[in-house]
Amino acid sequence: MGIELASWLAHLRIADKLLDGIGSLPREHFIVGNIAPDSGEPVNGNWNVFTPSKNVSHWEIEGIERSQRSEKFKKRLEVLQSLDRRTFVYGTNNPAKLESMRSCLAPLGLKIVGLKETGITVAEADENGKTPLENARIKALAYYRELKRPLFACDSGLYIDGLTENEQPGVNVRMVGGKRLTDDEMIKHYTSISAKLGGKPLARYKNAICLIISENEVYEHFGDDISGDAFRLTDKPHPNREEGFPLDSISVHPETGEYYYWRGRDTDTGMTFNGFQRFFSKVLNAGRVGEKL
Repeated sequence: MGIELASWLAHLRIADKLLDGIGSLPREHFIVGNIAPDSGEPVNGNWNVFTPSKNVSHWEIEGIERSQRSEKFKKRLEVLQSLDRRTFVYGTNNPAKLESMRSCLAPLGLKIVGLKETGITVAEADENGKTPLENARIKALAYYRELKRPLFACDSGLYIDGLTENEQPGVNVRMVGGKRLTDDEMIKHYTSISAKLGGKPLARYKNAICLIISENEVYEHFGDDISGDAFRLTDKPHPNREEGFPLDSISVHPETGEYYYWRGRDTDTGMTFNGFQRFFSKVLNAGRVGEKL
């Protein structure tokens, strides 16, 4: 008990020091909470292994010296204390997607925080789902387990009119038959599909979102109202193309016939802001948990 008490006193002194630099925290709750790291449950008779482990209870970070942890912990707290029901982490490291979603949700008075802004290094989720919604759910659950904060993740897939459900590219736009296609191979593959469907089938990128507020409050949506506008997939490639966006050189506006090769699109291009705004409005006003919107 004497050793435990001495350890608690050390934690209390550290908490007091941290509060000097973060005055906006609730003082009593923060100080009492700092006893918790040395209140773990022993898992063996030697009392040298505890649950939770030190990387959780003592915020140990591989490659970060003990002397540097307090500053990183302070930055993390500053982010976390600002997160509330009107603040959400967007599960992406793509700055363009982050800014797009911020613009989309600004009219609702929502604050959107990117993964990097949480101050926590989060491993990329393994996107092995079969649909955009499955991938959005996989990412959201993975990031929520790490951050334990309200967050959402999105994903998209390509869908072409005239193909059966099993033939749709979906989330595997570049992966065909277990092989990742190059830009040239993608153009060859999709112009072949277009030719078989008459040379100008309609196609669109469909978006999905999974939002987690708590373990018992999860909201999902996969619908046309949050997806991109339809375009035609032509079998006649434009001679110009942008590296990394091969399908833009065979995508044309359904009415004007204008190619998209020059637009520099990403997977969020064409998303309907109104659809995402309606989704978040329903979440904020939801009267029950676990609702699928």
